[in-house]
Amino acid sequence: MVLTYATWHLSRSPDLQEQLHGEILSVGSSLKLHSGNTTSDPSLPDLKALDALPLLNAIVMETLRLHAPIPGPQPRDTPKEGCNISGYHIPGGVRIASMAYSLHRDPKVFPQPESWKPQRWLPQDVVDTESSHREMHRQFWAFGSGGRMCVGSNFALNEMKVILAAIYANFRTTVVNDDGIEQEDAYTARPVGEQLILRFQPLDM
Repeated sequence: MVLTYATWHLSRSPDLQEQLHGEILSVGSSLKLHSGNTTSDPSLPDLKALDALPLLNAIVMETLRLHAPIPGPQPRDTPKEGCNISGYHIPGGVRIASMAYSLHRDPKVFPQPESWKPQRWLPQDVVDTESSHREMHRQFWAFGSGGRMCVGSNFALNEMKVILAAIYANFRTTVVNDDGIEQEDAYTARPVGEQLILRFQPLDM
């Protein structure tokens, strides 16, 4: 689902595709498809090296921010002794909830929150890098947080990075009949119509 949104945004950003292509190949050509009679097959790159690519990571993080798969409430019960939240005392046993949709659109943390801007996750584009990045990660809730956050988050992140790397190591993509894309107002926010048609143009093999 998130890959649909990521490839849609990238398909509308040819310059960013070129940057991503170069970054992916900087860790080796194992993902490249080969033309001709070569017997070598594409293979998985070193996952640690792939995970360390800043632009690839920024694209995944920004897509998850703007298009969280579960953007709505994730309820929790307050502890029996109650708790203080932003200066308010909440009694024990009260059902409360946070929403990734709202947390990810706080303009104080994410300027121009409705815009897809992977660069915001890159250190050189952050005025006060350490504190700004810390606050962005603190408010990032695509997988929830704490002891009940998604147990498959690391697997999902690696999966998205490998698939995007495999695509953009080999192809340039464009959208066919681009009418925009929006999320359903549902617990799992799939694209409305559940359809995205892309044209894949092979790069030099």
